Amino acid sequence: MKKFFFTLATLFPAAAIFAQLNVTNVLSNSNGTLANIADDYVTFTMSPVAPVAYYVDPYTYTVTATQGGVPVAVTMSDGTAANNVRYAGYLQHFRLQAGTAGKGDVVITVNPGWGSFPNTVGTLTDPGATAINPCNASGSVTYRYQSPTVITDAKDWQALIPKFNVPGKTLTGVNISCTATGYTVGMAENRSAAAAAATLSVFIEPGIKVVGTINDMSTLTLLNTPFQTMSAAVNVPATGAWPGDDITNPAVPSTLLGMDDHFNILSNSALSYLDPRLSPQWITNIPGITATADDDILVWLEEQTPSQK
Repeated sequence: MKKFFFTLATLFPAAAIFAQLNVTNVLSNSNGTLANIADDYVTFTMSPVAPVAYYVDPYTYTVTATQGGVPVAVTMSDGTAANNVRYAGYLQHFRLQAGTAGKGDVVITVNPGWGSFPNTVGTLTDPGATAINPCNASGSVTYRYQSPTVITDAKDWQALIPKFNVPGKTLTGVNISCTATGYTVGMAENRSAAAAAATLSVFIEPGIKVVGTINDMSTLTLLNTPFQTMSAAVNVPATGAWPGDDITNPAVPSTLLGMDDHFNILSNSALSYLDPRLSPQWITNIPGITATADDDILVWLEEQTPSQK
């Protein structure tokens, strides 16, 4: 599972999309103080374009921001530092410091974590701060929260819900909704002497825990492929920069495992939701290796959303 976010903060649509940074969903958050605009902050999602389209260690970036020429703190949506964020084929969720909404446009800078690549810079349009009329007897207030996209085990991720800080008002009811999105990269290799077919099914069963009670969400099928044909096993001996197939099991050498052993591209590509076949270290991209060397390998990439509760 590649991505899971809880949905719960105040929505104020604003248009701010610029190509290289891929910034979307620029919103103002009231920070739990509905009638006070002084502490409102800006949230946004972003998936910046990496300097190269394939994994190169560490394949990360750091985000900084200025407003009116003055540095402002930018963090992940859960408040952790926006440092060493993984470039990936999925959106990450960020927030600016309290008081930034309504104070002018913000310059966002993304600095690659390796090589001598230039920074990517773009301007985020201020969505503005908006005071919310506190709830009356028949009114309601909605908060929305999105967790950072994560690649760790999907267990006990916290949703940061601000309190309904409205003096003199009584909270009479709460409705919580949750949405999950998942990404997956699958690979298969045929190591038999005859052609074979493979299918892959991947699904998650997310849930949201409220006061100790787990509420199951709908099952989210990430991948459910038809059977696809692979050629008989193709053994690829050492050639040029290729040290040879993995021979952990000498009777069943593996080109797929060999690429991960020698170059560590497969697992890192999967965690970044990248197509490993774009890497110059994919077997058929290595000089001297025949174009049919991966005919016994299948690769699947898939995104599915949402699963709701």
